Amino acid sequence: MLANVLATYIDESTEEVQRLLKKTGQEVFMDPLFQEHLAGLDVELLQNTLADARQAYSDGLPSLKGAIVQQYDYVTDPVTPFALANWLVGFLKQPDQLMTLVEWHHRVPLEIVRTGLPMLLEMLEMMPEGRQEWQHAVAIVGLALVASR
Repeated sequence: MLANVLATYIDESTEEVQRLLKKTGQEVFMDPLFQEHLAGLDVELLQNTLADARQAYSDGLPSLKGAIVQQYDYVTDPVTPFALANWLVGFLKQPDQLMTLVEWHHRVPLEIVRTGLPMLLEMLEMMPEGRQEWQHAVAIVGLALVASR
C-alpha cells in the first residue's frame, strides 16, 4: 500500500498520509502538515547532493522503465536522471510552483505513478550522503502527485 510506503519516508502515520491522499491537489498544498514538511526540507543539502541523486537515478531508472513497460505495456521516454533530480530541487526552491509539476504528471496514468514512486524512493538507498533528505523530499512531492488525481 502506497500510503504505508510514503508514511515511512515522510515520518508520519499511515492515517495522516491516507488523510492527505484523499484531498485534492490544492487541498494538499494548503494543508498545514504538508506545508510543515515542505518547509522543513533541507533544500541546500539536496542541492549539495544532486550528483549523488543523479547517479542513483542513473543506476535505477532503466529497471523502472523496464518494469513499467512489462507491467503496463506503457512505453515512453522517461525523464533523465539529470532532469529528475534537478526538477525536484528546482521546484522545492519555488514551492509555489509545485502545482505545475503536478499538472505535468496528469498525462501519466495514476497506476504508473503509484508503481514508480516506491521504486524511485528505493533507488536513493545507495546514496552516500543525503539519502534520507532525498527520500523525504521525493515522498512529499510524490504525495502531492498522487493525491491530486
